[in-house]
Amino acid sequence: MSEEAARSRVLVVGATGRLGGSLVRASLAAGHPTFALIRPRHFALPDSAPLKPLAAAGVTILKGSLDDYPSLLEAVRQVDVVICAVPTKHALEQKPLIRAIKEAGCVKVRSPVRMHI
Repeated sequence: MSEEAARSRVLVVGATGRLGGSLVRASLAAGHPTFALIRPRHFALPDSAPLKPLAAAGVTILKGSLDDYPSLLEAVRQVDVVICAVPTKHALEQKPLIRAIKEAGCVKVRSPVRMHI
């Protein structure tokens, strides 16, 4: 298998948070094409603090949220791996993401809790 083929396209949900940001940096450092699902409110200002460092690092920024099922499905269909770094207190809000992953049918799911970071 070529090195290019071994790279997974990784989507980080919660990429603007502390854990999510660390996961994005680790994914990029490992050479994976990395995507971040960013809530629409962060696009209101062109120089949005959460967007600038992600874009500068080479992250593909996708506009969407856990409340917008079509945006979740569109994002999930573009990647091989989904890492959700949303806080545990919002666990039930992740149900649409799980539904999108099941519908897309081509994604591996990673939980930061099970990863040895």
